[in-house]
Amino acid sequence: MHDSSPRADRRAVSELASAVVLIVIVIGIVTAIGSSVLFLENEQSGPQAQFSFDYNEDRQYILIEHDGGDTFAAGNLSVQGPDDASARWSELASVSESTTVGPDSVPVRVGETGAYGEPVGSQDSLRIVYIDPESGDATVLDTWNGTSGI
Repeated sequence: MHDSSPRADRRAVSELASAVVLIVIVIGIVTAIGSSVLFLENEQSGPQAQFSFDYNEDRQYILIEHDGGDTFAAGNLSVQGPDDASARWSELASVSESTTVGPDSVPVRVGETGAYGEPVGSQDSLRIVYIDPESGDATVLDTWNGTSGI
């Protein structure tokens, strides 16, 4: 027995319309989320740079070299370690504070001899920090977490 009354036909159209509307809404939401994720720009504010670290365990010092990214005035970079040990890049490199530090710069030696004044242990953690001369804000550019790596 097949009911072909107009009322049954209207119900089928109503259910189909509801299903189509739900599918359109889901497609719209997925498209909006997908496009925002795909086209979202990686906006990192502030300076960025990469450094390499060459540790000498026998003499407890580390050579730090600017490998890429932004350039900085030597007086605005600081190497900070444990127990409040720190030194400005300009002091470590024996250059003026206005000297530009970039990928072409000579590496600096951080250790007991020189401006840092402390031996660098294999378990120490060192941070390369940029200090904004206008605001005084500090930005950690890179970190060395000892020879253990993490």
